[in-house]
Amino acid sequence: TIITINTLASSSISLFAQSLIQLLSRAFFAFKDSITPFLVGVISTIINILLGIYFVYYTKIFDVEGLALAYSISNIIALLMLWLILKVKIGELDEALIFSSSLKIGIATFFMALAIQGMKYVIEPYFGTTTFIGILTQGVGSGIIGISIYMCICFLLKSPEAILFVSSFQKR
Repeated sequence: TIITINTLASSSISLFAQSLIQLLSRAFFAFKDSITPFLVGVISTIINILLGIYFVYYTKIFDVEGLALAYSISNIIALLMLWLILKVKIGELDEALIFSSSLKIGIATFFMALAIQGMKYVIEPYFGTTTFIGILTQGVGSGIIGISIYMCICFLLKSPEAILFVSSFQKR
């Protein structure tokens, strides 16, 4: 179970990169350029393999977690490559706005993670972690509190993405 959690944590480091790679690849596709995302993907895969070998065989610290960490690092590198190539190709990408939004989301995410971790310890004495129901209750309860904290902080920071998200439900 601990190896699974560590592997999941290592692979979750790059969730933002995995999402943005899809977005940036579509920007290249809009320019009828499918070769750039392909080549970046090939380079990223080579980096992933080399880092995986390094983490698992040479550091002797990681097992399967090293593969997940290698995957995360190679995805972040791929994102940076796509970003830089796109910036050269089209120029200004309004990085100040993107940085501002990312900072707000990052702050909210940090407090969400703290709330989730804290709630796990609050719930655990009542339901335990030795049964499926106990773990489910801990996960669902912590998740609900975490998401609530995230949304509240996003609203306090006036995150346009959070406001747009909520308004999309209000229009229906």
